[in-house]
Amino acid sequence: MTRAREIADQLKTLPAQTSLEVIHGLTLRKTANGIHVAKLHYSANPDRDPQLHPEWKTAERKDYPSQAAWDREQEIVDEAGGGELVFADVLVTHWDKIVIEDPAWRPDPGWDVIGGFDHGKTNPTALLRAYVDFEGNIIFAGEYYMPGREIWQHAPDIRRMEDFERMETVQADPSIFQSTSQQVQRPGHAIEWAKSFAELYDELGISNFAKFSGDTSDVSFAGRLHQHWANLDQRMPSLRIFCPKGMYSEKPQPG
Repeated sequence: MTRAREIADQLKTLPAQTSLEVIHGLTLRKTANGIHVAKLHYSANPDRDPQLHPEWKTAERKDYPSQAAWDREQEIVDEAGGGELVFADVLVTHWDKIVIEDPAWRPDPGWDVIGGFDHGKTNPTALLRAYVDFEGNIIFAGEYYMPGREIWQHAPDIRRMEDFERMETVQADPSIFQSTSQQVQRPGHAIEWAKSFAELYDELGISNFAKFSGDTSDVSFAGRLHQHWANLDQRMPSLRIFCPKGMYSEKPQPG
């Protein structure tokens, strides 16, 4: 505490945001508003100091799918990964483990089938199909992706999607359950109340959409996916993607 007080006194005479080291791995700075901010790095713990125990960092780094993920969480670099392709590092490094390229691959008939759906107006409408094997591993193996259509045009093609009838539940964007789709008012007919997109799909024979109740942020999604792909030097991924050789494209392909 004495050392911290000394540093706080020194900061009074220094420009805002100047950082001074209190002890190894712990720094203190003062903002323009006079607020003191401490920054505690893992190296403050002697057992994790790379200069003393480099093996800790080597082992711990394997649990992170990219250098940017490590830098953000362990090195306290807030801007790490800005502008990078979110999954590029792990996919390039472990493509052969994550991606199933064999065109002859087929899911076991006994596996569960799950889906995720996002209705698009400006953006394409997309439905992802995934299989869950007997050990709980997930394999993404099918997608409906189509822009510029109405619900009545999407529904028949979605219903024809392979194994769609086996999807007991398709987790869908919660917004499609809001009754905001006003129906046309026809002279001489009873008033037609506003309906949700989910109701319109249900009228066309698609009744397995369920409102997704989890965290919908892109950051959380990326974090969950990276958990499936952590430490792939030592294990197989718990989430894989079926992409037959020659079918990969840099841009989404409608259809």
